Amino acid sequence: MSENLATLTLLQGRLRQQVEELIAQMQQRGVAGDPSLETVFRELPLAPPAMLEAETRLGERRLREALAPEQRSLQHLQRAEAAFRDVQVQQGGGGGGGTPGSVGSGAEELADLFELELDRLRNQYETVQRGQQQQQDQEVDEALQKLEELARRQQQMNERAAAQQRGAAGGGQGQQQQMIQETEELARQLQRLGREGDRADVEESARRLQQAADEMRRAQAQGRRGQGQAEASNALDRLREARRLLENRQVAAVEREVEDAARRADRIAERQRELQRDVNEDPTGGDRERLAGLRERKAELAGEVDQLETDLDRLAREARQDQPEAARRLLEAAGEIRESRLRDKLNFSRGALGAQTEDFVRNFEEQITRDAENVRARVQAARDALSESDPRRLGRQLDETRDLVRGLESLQERLQQGEEGQGEEGQGQEGQGQQEGQGQQQGQEGQGQQGEGQQGGQGEQGGEGQQGGQQQGEGQGQGGRGGQPGQPGEAPRGGQGFAPGGGGGGGGGPWLSPEDVRQFQREFRERGQDARRLRDELGQEGVDVGDLDRAIAGLDRLRTMGDFDDPEELAALQADVLRGLKDFEFALRRELGSQIERFFLSGSDDVPEEYRELVEAYYRALSEDPPP
Repeated sequence: MSENLATLTLLQGRLRQQVEELIAQMQQRGVAGDPSLETVFRELPLAPPAMLEAETRLGERRLREALAPEQRSLQHLQRAEAAFRDVQVQQGGGGGGGTPGSVGSGAEELADLFELELDRLRNQYETVQRGQQQQQDQEVDEALQKLEELARRQQQMNERAAAQQRGAAGGGQGQQQQMIQETEELARQLQRLGREGDRADVEESARRLQQAADEMRRAQAQGRRGQGQAEASNALDRLREARRLLENRQVAAVEREVEDAARRADRIAERQRELQRDVNEDPTGGDRERLAGLRERKAELAGEVDQLETDLDRLAREARQDQPEAARRLLEAAGEIRESRLRDKLNFSRGALGAQTEDFVRNFEEQITRDAENVRARVQAARDALSESDPRRLGRQLDETRDLVRGLESLQERLQQGEEGQGEEGQGQEGQGQQEGQGQQQGQEGQGQQGEGQQGGQGEQGGEGQQGGQQQGEGQGQGGRGGQPGQPGEAPRGGQGFAPGGGGGGGGGPWLSPEDVRQFQREFRERGQDARRLRDELGQEGVDVGDLDRAIAGLDRLRTMGDFDDPEELAALQADVLRGLKDFEFALRRELGSQIERFFLSGSDDVPEEYRELVEAYYRALSEDPPP
């Protein structure tokens, strides 16, 4: 990059000197005092100072700061050119109130000078802009690799934490702290890149990373108490969201550069047509100054062709994974430049001007124009191929569906843990009451008993009498495993793992705290939003999303259930949502299978490595048991 910047700095200096020479030439020709050229001489001298500022910034390797003065200098030159073109139109071959000696005789030559300098400056500006964009893209690609590694490590930590849930808590704290630091560092890097490149998607990815770091901190704090799985799962979700944003941005960056290449190929073809027209007006090169201008324009165009060929090869490599058809066509376009030897023909034609016969020059220019048109058509075909369906996109959507299923399964497990924790708390409190009660009978082991005169301070009596100096208030008795139906403190048996709301004899009130309720409602809402985004994207692909629509409706009902105080309804509804999502995931697997089959039946042996991994993942998924 530093070598390219040094070259750009030298080119910028040469370009500034050429504009200054243009101003001096116009003054020497005596046209500076012409009133019709007032705008030209007002705008043109403003360009060199801005170009000098850009040259200084490039020398300091401050690429972003160089763009603003580059833009200003280009605007001044464009205004000067537009004003000069207006003068040409008004005078129309020397008439119309102008001074033929001052403007008409040198109009064409001056117009050629304007066009040449503007083309150079435009190329300079676009080169700087492309260089900055490519540097940012490279940094984002590196950040994406780091993000993928962070997501992998977070998933491993979550799996270890789940395996150790009933073992010793607090393990892996040092690893989690390192993850937090690396995640926040990456978030700051992406925030900077997003601001510098004015890229909202990169900044949004940075926000998701910061949210992941916040969730990691909460998971770390909860992990010291043997909890924190919910927060760790949320952190992994945020990391995956950030990764997807960058992956989408990566694909969009390639598409943007292909669009830019198509515009450049179009401009090359148009400029060659203009050159052919100008050469045909004087194929023998009688006007020596005009001949020098034509040769210089051809040299500039040959440089553009050379740069386009290099960029097409690079884009083909970058697009190979996500846009294989576009990549193939990009290679064809670069091959067209090489096979037609377009750059060599442009350079050869410079010497042919004024040295070859009129027919030779005309025929050679016609061939160059045809070659440039062929290149333009090839690049446009590559651009058009970007809009074709990509099977890898369906694979990504399948991954998102799996993540949605896993997220809901995690919610279900955490609700089950809430029930188990409440049951253990009730048993512990009941046992404590039995130990503190006076005259307890041996062998009862905390089992709930009915009737009056019970020993051991049983909580099912709801406060009828005092045992061992303890006064049990009504509704404060402790429910245990032996509680009989109809008594306060009773817990349901079975119920698919969900506990009821509090009240009665529940030791400590509802089975979920208000904070827990809000957390679960928020997560149901987020899962619903993820499902809606997935539904919209898959619907555009023509995928049947009926099962997904029903799951979304179920998620909406879960989110609005209030305090989750009806365990049977909660269990049934969540089981129904999960069943619908698994049905949809299985149907999506089959759809992916048909895409893969069509790909291989097409006879292509060039299967990208990433696509092979997708195929393997698909068949591994098919080997799993289908949803019940």
